[in-house]
Amino acid sequence: YDYLAIMARKVCKPLLQGGRPVDPVSYIVEAARHAGITMIGEGHAEPLTRDFIGKVAVALRDQGYADYAAETFNVGIGGKSPAMPLASDGTYSNEPIYGRLIRRLRSLDYRLAPYEADFGIIDRKGNVGQQRRVMQAANLLAQMKRETSKLLVHAGEGNHSELVRANGLRSMGAIFAETSGIDPLTIDTISQEAPGEVPVVCDPAAFEGMPHSFDIRIGMPKLVFERGRPRWRLEAGDHFAAIPASLRRPDEIAVYEARPAGERGDSTPMDRLLLRPGETLPLLLPPGRYDLSVWTEKDGWSPIVPLSVAAD
Repeated sequence: YDYLAIMARKVCKPLLQGGRPVDPVSYIVEAARHAGITMIGEGHAEPLTRDFIGKVAVALRDQGYADYAAETFNVGIGGKSPAMPLASDGTYSNEPIYGRLIRRLRSLDYRLAPYEADFGIIDRKGNVGQQRRVMQAANLLAQMKRETSKLLVHAGEGNHSELVRANGLRSMGAIFAETSGIDPLTIDTISQEAPGEVPVVCDPAAFEGMPHSFDIRIGMPKLVFERGRPRWRLEAGDHFAAIPASLRRPDEIAVYEARPAGERGDSTPMDRLLLRPGETLPLLLPPGRYDLSVWTEKDGWSPIVPLSVAAD
């Protein structure tokens, strides 16, 4: 689904100010000043959307946002600790860029909370998707009642849409608005494409007359690769790092994981590579010291090999 959505999206017209595209993070911050809850969705196959959501979370922290609810989080994630992201934190948060996002949230002292529906009590004979969205909206409202700060919601795909379909079915954002009486600020990051290599705010005038689904649409750029890795990560501060010769397994399917030095083995890695026989790709990591290991079906996980990534 996610792949098909990416292929089908169209290039949007950027919103301009003074002849230049407006900064999308600043634009969201200004809109969020007057909202008690902001919902922003990711593309499950697009880590770039997670990086963008991280920038939004940083910018909103000083605007009264201290609670962060995510669709992926498991009940046991814990509001304030540990600082490192764990494999047990959620259903799809074990991806490295999501792990980096959790690290950023922890450093900003966000309280992390789940809001996914309890599938154990869903009636499987009914509309499972609709029941799920109703429960999600109820969980978010309960979270808002428990805390006094503003709430930032990290949704999956377009589940937080405010669209009410002709057949009466509603997405989670619409259900939340109707049942709570609170109008959420909703932000889409997957349906539109940026014309260049940076995210843009899509001009809302282009969507006038269409059924309302999102308050803000962000066009995300097409991926550009360098040495087989996404270039946006280089621009964000990552550096190429070669896999040490002692760890290379060129004749086997191998998974390589790099964690900050000293972190426990069940933390979400900063980078992960799956290489097939004959493939060669570099790691992408911020400057620092790491513990690197490799997994193969024959041998399991290797002993840790230290790796240093220099700032230059």
